Amino acid sequence: MVADPIYPEEKLEHTFVRYIVPVPINLKIWCIVSHRSGETEDDFIADLAFGTKCYGLKAGAPSMPERAAKYNRLLKIQPN
Repeated sequence: MVADPIYPEEKLEHTFVRYIVPVPINLKIWCIVSHRSGETEDDFIADLAFGTKCYGLKAGAPSMPERAAKYNRLLKIQPN
């Protein structure tokens, strides 16, 4: 399988991303949502990765607060 990174704040408007992500998934291409430099504690990309059933989330090591926020959000939204 091929992985296709999705950088929502760089490539597309957030409202448009949800329509784009299913396309590669339907073509059996793994999508990975990734953060970019200049990170903030905004955890939107965790919701995007989970909600669109992406293969993964690339947010780096959770040693920095802005990265930990994304992993903490995944823990909150995962099904029990």
